[in-house]
Amino acid sequence: MINCDLHTHTSYSQCGCHSVLEMLQFAIQKGLKAIAITDHGPMLKPRTPSTFFDRFENPYNDKIHFFKGMECNYSKEKGKIDLPEEYKPYIDVILLGFHFNTPHQLGIKQYTDLLLQAIDSNKVHVITHPIDHNFPLDFNEVAKFCAQKNVALELNNSKIELKLITPQEQRKLIEICLKHNCPMVVDSDAHTVNQIGDDTLIMPLLNELHVPPELIINTTLEKTLNFLKK
Repeated sequence: MINCDLHTHTSYSQCGCHSVLEMLQFAIQKGLKAIAITDHGPMLKPRTPSTFFDRFENPYNDKIHFFKGMECNYSKEKGKIDLPEEYKPYIDVILLGFHFNTPHQLGIKQYTDLLLQAIDSNKVHVITHPIDHNFPLDFNEVAKFCAQKNVALELNNSKIELKLITPQEQRKLIEICLKHNCPMVVDSDAHTVNQIGDDTLIMPLLNELHVPPELIINTTLEKTLNFLKK
């Protein structure tokens, strides 16, 4: 079970099923130390109100640490992401991933350059589901750059669960991260409460490859907090 799940979606995203409170309640039931609510950025037309960022407070503060976050998208302008300026003071964790708003069939170099430029121009903590057949990347270049910038590459449990990627593909990415000493984060990418904290398809790969605990940034709350502060 993930100690701190940094990638989850609520009903504010078009794809999530449950409310913020329901996600918090189930995370507590499952014994998590922290959860981040990271609904999609504006380009995917979520329904996240500004009040979530500037007014919502964790009603279970004594039971679980709560991070406000956003899974941002790449803008058409190179180096830009869709994180609204007015939300930045309230954001704890910034995720960045390719989604359907990005043009398809651009090629490995173009997608890799787009990602590296976005990291170089913005504060980003995590690159979500980097393995995506619609948006192929040069993982050696990405892992090397992320290691330099202290950005974590996500090991996404849901993508294997949904058979969008294979365990072998995920294993290869872990090997590349090990090669470049790139930080990694194990996330559920939960869209339902039953997925919260699920790492059952990632942990066997980490154990098989003897991944050093220090490279996984969310194994404890303390490590997670320290990583997000950098």
